[in-house]
Amino acid sequence: TAARRRERSAGKSLHTGLNSPFSLQNFSSLRHGEFLKNTANTALVPFRQQLLATWYGGARPYNLNPEDFSTLGQEDFHGTMKRGMIAHPKIDPQTGELIYLDRSFVSSLVSKTIYHQVVKPSGEAATPIAIELLRPEAMHDFAITKNHSVILDFPLRTMIKKGPGWRDETRSRIGILPRRAGPDAKVQWFETSNNVCLHVVNAFESDHKVIL
Repeated sequence: TAARRRERSAGKSLHTGLNSPFSLQNFSSLRHGEFLKNTANTALVPFRQQLLATWYGGARPYNLNPEDFSTLGQEDFHGTMKRGMIAHPKIDPQTGELIYLDRSFVSSLVSKTIYHQVVKPSGEAATPIAIELLRPEAMHDFAITKNHSVILDFPLRTMIKKGPGWRDETRSRIGILPRRAGPDAKVQWFETSNNVCLHVVNAFESDHKVIL
C-alpha cells in the first residue's frame, strides 16, 4: 500500500495501530490524501479477474493480481467512487455484479449519507443511490439477496480516541432497497430492538420476504 511504502522509506512506523491510543501520528497520511492508514487487509473480493483488498475503515480498495498477489494500484471505478468502499462488498453470483456501500472513515464521523453502488462485470458503474441514515455511524457490512440490498442502520459510531462506540439514545433499523428499481429506488425501513450487527452470514428471499 502507499502507507507501507512511506513507512518502508522512513524506516519506521508512521501510524499507530488499530488498538493503540490515538495520536497525532495518525494524521501523517493527510498530506498524502488519506485520513488514516489504509492497510487493505480486511477482505479479499474477486472481481474482473482481479482481487479487491478492502480496509475496515472504508477507503479505495487495492487491486491485486490473483496469480502472484502483486499490487496493481487502487480502484475507484473510473472516478465513480465518491468516498470509499466499506469493508465487505458483495458479488451477485448470478449477474457477476459488484455491490458496495460508498463510505469512508471521515464520512462515518460527520455524514448521515451513504451511497449504494453497483458495478457491472464490464466495469461500468450505475448511478449511485443516496441513502440517509439516522446518524453518522461506522458501517462495516450489509447483505444482498437476488433482488434487494439489506442496509444495517445501527447505532455504532466512530470515536477517534476510543474506536467504535455505542449510541444508546438512538434506535436501530434495517432497510430493504430494491436493487432493480433504478436510481430512484427508495429504502423501506423496519425498526428493530436496539442492537449492533457487525457481520452478516447470509440473506435470501422466500415467499415475498427477505430473510436475514
